[in-house]
Amino acid sequence: MGQRPHWFRSSLIKTGVPALLIFTLLLLLPAVLTAQQQSKLGNPTNLQASPAGPSQVKATWQAAQNAEVHYVWSVRPDGAGGKWTAAAATAGSTTIDGLSSGQLYWFIALAGGNVDGEWQWSQYSNWASATTETVRTVSKIYWTDWSVRTPKIQRANLDGSEVETLIASDVRTQRPWGIALDAQGGKMYWSHYPGENTRDLDKIMRSNLDGTEAEVLVHAEDGLRHPQSLALDLAAEKIYWTEESGSSIRRANLDGTQVEAIADEIVRVDYGDRIGRLNLDGIALDLTTGKMYIAGTDLDHVRDSGQFASRIRRANLDGSGVEDLVTGLHNVRGLALDLPAGMMYWTEGGALKVFEDLNNSVGWADDGTAKIQRAGLDGSGVQDLLTSEDGLHRPNGVALDTLAGKMYWTTEASGFVKFRRANTDGTSLEDLVSYRPATAPQDIAILSMPTDLP
Repeated sequence: MGQRPHWFRSSLIKTGVPALLIFTLLLLLPAVLTAQQQSKLGNPTNLQASPAGPSQVKATWQAAQNAEVHYVWSVRPDGAGGKWTAAAATAGSTTIDGLSSGQLYWFIALAGGNVDGEWQWSQYSNWASATTETVRTVSKIYWTDWSVRTPKIQRANLDGSEVETLIASDVRTQRPWGIALDAQGGKMYWSHYPGENTRDLDKIMRSNLDGTEAEVLVHAEDGLRHPQSLALDLAAEKIYWTEESGSSIRRANLDGTQVEAIADEIVRVDYGDRIGRLNLDGIALDLTTGKMYIAGTDLDHVRDSGQFASRIRRANLDGSGVEDLVTGLHNVRGLALDLPAGMMYWTEGGALKVFEDLNNSVGWADDGTAKIQRAGLDGSGVQDLLTSEDGLHRPNGVALDTLAGKMYWTTEASGFVKFRRANTDGTSLEDLVSYRPATAPQDIAILSMPTDLP
């Protein structure tokens, strides 16, 4: 197909020539072409451009006489994003990929061919412009409700409107806890933890994003012990989950096969005089570094000392390389990562007052110190974003919309259940959805996809 115009070879760009300067050169270069070259080679004419998708534009033109190749230059008005796209001599059209969504681009065509044994270039065509389509995203919040009255999974718009019930469970056999979403695969995963003395009913389930075609992936017979939070590694086709009873992390294939326990060391806490075990709740994955983050509480320490002992840990995806990131916490529940910003967020249920009832069962009551906190991914720079003074009460799951700079969480407050959001720095607090009487919202997840929801 010939060679590119020598003045626009990639080496020019690699030397650091600004895109805007290249754009200016493009306007001036046709004047240096000789009349002989123009007449023998011919010029592409009638260039037109039209959007062909969120990152595509289709360019059409009338082919130049005697041309062996055509090139179309695309560039934004500020000179950024310039690129050449080659097309066959007689094609008369090409689709230009890899453009930015919702952006205006200018296009110009150029022909090349062999004239009298020498490679020559035509004059440029007319300019044409087109704006790529804006990516149409549909965003929803999903949450699980562990209510003893009406357990269910629901979703709504990000502003809390249009609440839909996707899964309405039988309270005796199904009470959803953790939730994770696969937007590309169109699937929703969740854990069922019906409660104490119901281990035979524990399960991991999957359905379409609208709750249809629900199926059980992992059964109690596979070794489940009160599964709670979930996380997905879609590239490796794995699902991870934490278990409260038995204090373990397990993973399986997305279809539920090959269940394995992977993290014995991550649940062990060395107090010097004894080894404790964390009851695990939140889990989040950083697949770019092959790390998992978990949150857990040592309930034996609660019983023995009357104080909660929660911490956030990090380990490799196989459970090795365990390190403490944040300790001295009280009752960590939800956990979420903002990888672009290098931050992690979590909910603190509060420093709970521990007591024993007449049956020697441990119980607790909120002492009013609930928090939403964040820190660097290495645990440094812990910040309080929201506290009880902001009206926060028993926050559970937390999810991040990093593009919009928002965080969402579930909470129980004075007989109400609320779904709330704020900026990721804790400002602009909003109530989205409220219920009365209170139920038991647990986990929350955000879905954003460039197609219509099922």
